[in-house]
Amino acid sequence: MDPLSPLTAPPPRYLLESDSSDEEGQGQYPSSSRSRAAPVVHKAEVVPLAPLEAQHVVVAVGQLGRYLLRRVSIGRKVLDVTVDGKCIGSGFDSEDAVLVLVNEGSNDTTFDIAKTLLSLGEEKKWTVLTSYVPSMYIPDPSAPSLPDPPVRLLSHKASSLPSFDAPNYLSGLPAALLALAAHPTSSISVSALAAPLPLSSLAAPALPDALAALGIPLKLGRASWDEEEDEPFVGFGMGARRLPPGPAARVELGSMYM
Repeated sequence: MDPLSPLTAPPPRYLLESDSSDEEGQGQYPSSSRSRAAPVVHKAEVVPLAPLEAQHVVVAVGQLGRYLLRRVSIGRKVLDVTVDGKCIGSGFDSEDAVLVLVNEGSNDTTFDIAKTLLSLGEEKKWTVLTSYVPSMYIPDPSAPSLPDPPVRLLSHKASSLPSFDAPNYLSGLPAALLALAAHPTSSISVSALAAPLPLSSLAAPALPDALAALGIPLKLGRASWDEEEDEPFVGFGMGARRLPPGPAARVELGSMYM
């Protein structure tokens, strides 16, 4: 400050407009005067409706869940999966297994949904069913070439099924379930089956044969799934399809991977 300047003189220009005022901590920013909003905490719950007696739990995500609902004979409803009180999935008795059909939640609820589902029991045998886009899959160069895209398995267990190999990866709820099971403190075993899209091109015995190879007592009928029922999927090299408006027009994001 200039000691010779009158007290009524305006402050130096650099104190008002220069960038140096910001560097010296004298500037004011809009964010510094407003308190940040508290993060939204979502609550995921499993609501039991009947005892879970089966030892096999099959979790089917998104479009594949709706595909299974067409082909599997289901019994009584045994549970609901809710987020903030809104039902996003349900579980049904089917043969000697529990089939849980779940819609993908938002990214900030996926991990909570996975933890909630696995809380049903560490002693149960878990399998999650999802999907993948064959044109985006990077095959192992040493693997034999197959005429049609197969149902692939991601598991630490040995199997005759084609494997889902790195650098390919799953995301969404299937990835969250596998990550929780892979934690060193976990005793839960989770395997993942990924069916190729579109489902209308999937051979009728492909998924039943894959389930049987894992010893999963889930019998699939031969109900048809037509091309008009395929939900749109987006990937590099894939054209976007326009479907009539309705429930089948939702985009399945949980099955996307690189």
